[in-house]
Amino acid sequence: FGETKQRGCSGIQHYRDVIIPALESGTHVICDRGIDSAIVYGGNTIAEFARVVALHEEMFAEAGVPLIWPDLIIIYDVTPETSMRRMEASKREKDAFENELKARRVTSNYRALAALYPNCCLIDAEPEGEDGEKTIFAEARKYIYPLLGIKDGGT
Repeated sequence: FGETKQRGCSGIQHYRDVIIPALESGTHVICDRGIDSAIVYGGNTIAEFARVVALHEEMFAEAGVPLIWPDLIIIYDVTPETSMRRMEASKREKDAFENELKARRVTSNYRALAALYPNCCLIDAEPEGEDGEKTIFAEARKYIYPLLGIKDGGT
């Protein structure tokens, strides 16, 4: 769990410097890769998920920073094949987690996380192109807008 601890330290600083001050000021916070990412990248089984959460809770408590669970987690669900194809097309350098074997594990873990936590919503992110983006984001808005108090249509 060495890498999990390293990510946890980064998360503590992000909570302390960005998330908590924003929440205290009344600002809604939307971010990518929070505690959910730490769980799915740090564990391989449901039991390991619990250990990763416990480790984060301990680290945050030791730092005197509250670990705030998100009100909503949107998971853009794609197959590992789609994920790898999109990464290749982006031409950017991949990190250590961006290979097909790890993509399969992480995809499986995100789906398991969504089944465990009722505030996780899986959105089919397979559609391609501009029309696909519109479809994906329209689906995400169905979950995000009510949480922010925004009525249908963004008004």
